[in-house]
Amino acid sequence: DALRGQARRLQVEPDPHANRLACIDCHDMSTPKQPMDRYARRCADCHNDQYVQLAYQWAQALQRRQAAVERLIGSRDGASLEQIREDLSEAKECGLHNLNLTRRLYDRTMDLLQDIGNGTAASQEEQRP
Repeated sequence: DALRGQARRLQVEPDPHANRLACIDCHDMSTPKQPMDRYARRCADCHNDQYVQLAYQWAQALQRRQAAVERLIGSRDGASLEQIREDLSEAKECGLHNLNLTRRLYDRTMDLLQDIGNGTAASQEEQRP
């Protein structure tokens, strides 16, 4: 679970909101895909108005990382890309739920993609933490 800092193949510190917030504190459960402005406003509701801009900055930084990973995936081939696509999907799902975990997932995916490009990718067993 992302808030608790847990991914399939990676674990980090829990997000500060873990065990403090319920899903409905940030998500409108009646709206399947909320616009970013609603999430940003929810941040400001608990913190302060500066968090509106922070939320956008965090989301944009994650989008840049995602785009960089997707560009590299497009330039690589091989069986190990299936696992990398799963890692990318997990990072996208994690999103703002745990910024540290999401960043680490993107970084790990970038490292693996660069290893593939350099011909130094380790087996999946060696990649597990």
